[in-house]
Amino acid sequence: MSKQLDAAIEHLTSTYQSLAQAATGYLETLDAKEIDARLAKAKPDTAEYVALQHLSALMKTPIIEPAAPVEQIPAE
Repeated sequence: MSKQLDAAIEHLTSTYQSLAQAATGYLETLDAKEIDARLAKAKPDTAEYVALQHLSALMKTPIIEPAAPVEQIPAE
């Protein structure tokens, strides 16, 4: 168990912020495999389980890159 994941769970279980919004801040620093392994061991109906579910769901969401700007056609 990494200290980073412990800190993320602590933050998510004690924040008044939206869990989805708070969890997005950890996407680049946490390991999806570690989250899933810990989720498998967590007891359902606990704050830790809910936090891990949010992290796991966000890690599996593909990041959609913004579309490249369309070149404007010059007016005649």
